[in-house]
Amino acid sequence: MVPRFSQSVLLVAFGIGVFIVCFNLLFEISLVRNEQTGVEEWTRTPRLLTVGPLSIIGIVLFRGGIHLLKVAVAARICWQAQENLRAARPATPAKIVTARPIAVRRP
Repeated sequence: MVPRFSQSVLLVAFGIGVFIVCFNLLFEISLVRNEQTGVEEWTRTPRLLTVGPLSIIGIVLFRGGIHLLKVAVAARICWQAQENLRAARPATPAKIVTARPIAVRRP
């Protein structure tokens, strides 16, 4: 089983990869032959309808990876704190001290 931290890094990487694909599709430059002149020209052909759903997929992947990364770091911190508390726990049980009433002066 892959740990949460590795999964979150993979999700963030996939999200960034989808954003790069969206950028390439949006600013795609292709070689097109002009039928009137017969000359090949470089033209920009943006694919707006393809980029829309892909960008939403990229956002979901990226945000999911960031959230999973936060959960993994929080779990690691809690686990380390629990281990530190176990190591620092005294061998004898602690005495229960009750509070004594405080004397109040009245003028």
